[in-house]
Amino acid sequence: MRILTLIPALLLLTACEGGGAGLDRAGMWQPTGVNEHNLRAMLADPDHLNEGIGTPRSRSVTAVAPITRLDAGERPELPEVRSSSVRVR
Repeated sequence: MRILTLIPALLLLTACEGGGAGLDRAGMWQPTGVNEHNLRAMLADPDHLNEGIGTPRSRSVTAVAPITRLDAGERPELPEVRSSSVRVR
């Protein structure tokens, strides 16, 4: 019976291999910057990584106004929401 409780412990110990921790171990995948290379390959103009371009149909002025108010500390009042129009007295 006691041997049955030691087997899982021994399996766990043998699974823990030394030589580094996590992804730094030898033989593990290492990041190589593939995502950034793919993004750069898809761009029409490399300068778009620094600053994007607009569109004639953009509504950026409409989108910026609420963010500007939030940054200034102006928060609108929350609407009063009720699940029904019946009032309890």
